[in-house]
Amino acid sequence: MAYLYVRQNIRRSYSAKDLLFFLPALFYIIDFFPFFILPAKEKLPAVYNYLNHPYRLMAHGEGWLTQSWFHLVFRNLVSLFFWLLSLRLLLRLKKIKQPAFFADNTKVIRWLWLFVLMQFFFFSPSVVLFVLDKVQYNFNVILIPLMAMTGLTSIMLFFQPSIFYGISGLLVLPENAIEESALKRESEKPFAGEKIIISRQAGQQVEQLEYLSKSEVAKIRQDVARFLHSEKPFLLQVYSVNDFARDISIPSKKLSAYLNNCEQLNYRDFINQCRIDYCIEKLNNKDWQNLTLEAISKECGFNNRNTFTNAFKKKVGKTPSDYLLQIK
Repeated sequence: MAYLYVRQNIRRSYSAKDLLFFLPALFYIIDFFPFFILPAKEKLPAVYNYLNHPYRLMAHGEGWLTQSWFHLVFRNLVSLFFWLLSLRLLLRLKKIKQPAFFADNTKVIRWLWLFVLMQFFFFSPSVVLFVLDKVQYNFNVILIPLMAMTGLTSIMLFFQPSIFYGISGLLVLPENAIEESALKRESEKPFAGEKIIISRQAGQQVEQLEYLSKSEVAKIRQDVARFLHSEKPFLLQVYSVNDFARDISIPSKKLSAYLNNCEQLNYRDFINQCRIDYCIEKLNNKDWQNLTLEAISKECGFNNRNTFTNAFKKKVGKTPSDYLLQIK
């Protein structure tokens, strides 16, 4: 969770793959499940044992799949792994060369570095004690940094509550440029359903991170909404992210970053949603009563009926045929 918090400040998106991060927690629950469901009278001896030997509280030796030392080691290895991931994310921020980013987010950046630094002192002493075979001091060594971390976090949030809301504005990440390249290739194909695979070398050719302030994000939102309303470019069957970015005069990678983070959609899904919204408006007004589904899909800008049906069902929750029956 600490890693996901740091990542959310930099890359404000989640996916189903992020559930893999909770596999260690799931393994812990499975290992301890027999102990969790024991009646209280059978758990009390373990509790009294911990009162006499507090360091055993951190050992987690009640698992039925693992040895008594396993979770003490595994937990700290997992902590180290996610700490390194958090550190890598913060180091990426140094690649931003725009002074406006640091001027707008100085407090937040300092807080994130402090947050990650405090985590290091939470798990690293346990590793040292395990190597030195001094695990009996593990409880005290972990308890002190935990108390300090909790207290310092409370003080920071009291005096600087703005750090809770994370980085302002929007970061344009290399992933946006890679996605832009993929969507460009996809738009050149006759059917939009084909999968495009982009090699990792594409990411190596992308320039450094860029920053969009809140005012720039607001301007992009206004330009996108105004252009969609006036020109309705989504009705074109071939209209790539590069075409859209050119027509509203912004770099395509910034447009992709805006759609991914602010609309929570990639370009293809965003355009398809615009098409479906336009289609629903027409159907509700009974403008297309005499058209076939094939003709309606063409009028909305889709290349074929299957793509139209899939996008419609994804947006509305039912097929176009069912929706037409509902209207009638």
